[in-house]
Amino acid sequence: MSPRAQLVVGVLLGAALIAFVSRKVEWLVVVATLRDADLRDLLRGLGAVLAFIAVKTLRWRLLIQPFSRIGTWTLLPAVFAGSAGNSLIPHAGELVRIAVARRRVAVETSTLMGTIAIERMLDFATLLLIALVMLVPAGSMTGAARTAIWMVIALGGGMAIMALFAAFRSASILHWLEHGLAWLRPTLRQRILIEARKGIEGFLSLRQPHLMFVVLALSIVQWLLIAATILLSLRALDISVGWAAVTTVLLLSVVGSMLPTAPGYIGTIQAAFVLALTPFDITAVDAVSASILYNALIVVPIWLAVVPYLPDYLRAMADLRRSGET
Repeated sequence: MSPRAQLVVGVLLGAALIAFVSRKVEWLVVVATLRDADLRDLLRGLGAVLAFIAVKTLRWRLLIQPFSRIGTWTLLPAVFAGSAGNSLIPHAGELVRIAVARRRVAVETSTLMGTIAIERMLDFATLLLIALVMLVPAGSMTGAARTAIWMVIALGGGMAIMALFAAFRSASILHWLEHGLAWLRPTLRQRILIEARKGIEGFLSLRQPHLMFVVLALSIVQWLLIAATILLSLRALDISVGWAAVTTVLLLSVVGSMLPTAPGYIGTIQAAFVLALTPFDITAVDAVSASILYNALIVVPIWLAVVPYLPDYLRAMADLRRSGET
């Protein structure tokens, strides 16, 4: 699906989800609830979001480290750009992140894509671990959470198998690919094989157990920071919930973001909060109000951070488009 089609579908889906939520709330009551938000909790939430970006950048730097020595601060604009792009068109932000990073680090585009694929695998593994630790002992596995967990297992498991195969059987993959592309013109076949080899290089970090242990630990910290942002969005409105409820919101938000979403995840986040918190006796008005605060925390600061770098981002995307045409 093209980015434009994703945007159209996302807007339509977001509008449908807002309509679904609107049947359960009175928006004037939501506005009145938001007026009483605690600024201190919102500032803590802002700190958690910025810490999340910092940890995400550090994790990516460690995955890139085997191919190029680069500072975390140098990669920070690329991660901000990717996060902003994802909030506009899901998953398209990763192309923005790669385009910006390529102007700062001497690593091939295909290799960077491989490191991002490892990130996704670790994200799914971490979410599954957090869900099992937070929900199973508490006996708070709702039907929605159970469905979300199975989706995480399916997607994460598939990605893990492919990533491990690429890391430990790279020669076999290239051999099969070369035979499978025998019908192509030699120059085109060679170009595809070169890009495939570069992409597989991005998975070689999986062969380093110590690096993977550190990166997995950072993944856990990263998602706990997002969970903390959800919790602080609720506490800002004096809504008391436990970690089981927060984990359920986290799971449904992530699963919802896998689908086409409206810009800023509008509709998707609201539906996730309502569906996740209703079983925990949180009213739809409170859930929607907290979701709006959470929406603002994960979108507005990131977009404000990218504004100074917009000219650089536009040049990076132009470079990426030109390289794709050559």
